[in-house]
Amino acid sequence: MRAAQAVILDFNGTVAEDEAVLIGIYEELLGEHGLVFGAADYRRYAGTPDRTIFGELFEAHGRALEPSTLDRLLLERVRRYRSAISASQPVTDDTIAFVRTVAAEVPLAIASGAFREEIELVLELAGVAEQVSVIVSIDDVQAGKPHPESFTTALARINETRAKPISPGRALVVEDATDGALAARAAGMRCVAIRGPAYDERSGVAERVVDRLTAELATGLLAEQA
Repeated sequence: MRAAQAVILDFNGTVAEDEAVLIGIYEELLGEHGLVFGAADYRRYAGTPDRTIFGELFEAHGRALEPSTLDRLLLERVRRYRSAISASQPVTDDTIAFVRTVAAEVPLAIASGAFREEIELVLELAGVAEQVSVIVSIDDVQAGKPHPESFTTALARINETRAKPISPGRALVVEDATDGALAARAAGMRCVAIRGPAYDERSGVAERVVDRLTAELATGLLAEQA
């Protein structure tokens, strides 16, 4: 694996260990509309934009989802998330060390299906907002993962400030979900996956699967050569 010249991170489940928080919010919020949601549903939809999740769940239950109802669901989902993570920020010390180690050497971006206000709040609470040079949220793209748009957009924004652009093959993505890993590969980028229920190791999409992000992992990824 060649040394990474840029690193692009997924957010939910990668930077923020917030699966339990999100499952609880979706379960509670959708339950208020008479829909059942659980951990298996969350993992099936890992990396999928909220608009798609809500739309497909309502359709699966034979229910029409009015645009006004969707807008209220989105606003309330974000409000509850912000409230929950403000009480207990979801970024581990190991992940903070990974982010700081990478950012000291190469450009670091986040490309996520989450909303920008969620990402920015978590980074601020974790004390790593200044280490992330580019954020691409669901607000910034037309297509969510597994479409590669979020990753290609992130690299394009990194390259805006560079005299010599970084090629997709020298950008490394870290993901926790199979759809995210597929998006990275479709963008022509390498991918490391975090081991967990959202990533199917049998798929072989990621070049490497790791247990967690650490400063030692970051150092290795920045030093490796072909």
